[in-house]
Amino acid sequence: RATAKSVAKWTYQRLSPSGFAAVQAQRGRRKGEKDRALMMPLVREKIAQGASRAEIAQELGVHRNTIRNWIERMHKSHIR
Repeated sequence: RATAKSVAKWTYQRLSPSGFAAVQAQRGRRKGEKDRALMMPLVREKIAQGASRAEIAQELGVHRNTIRNWIERMHKSHIR
């Protein structure tokens, strides 16, 4: 209990809600980049084979909206 109180106090004193959100967003982006880099070749292959987003997502263990976002990001990068 004392440890939890100490951590909460430290966090409250040093991080604002927006600061905490920014830290979490940065961590999420880093992890997302790694996952995307590893899985995109398989996503491209499955798309070429005609697999649905839901099928791809299930195989990779991610949400179908994640696959949608990756595909959109892939198309945007090809447009530039």
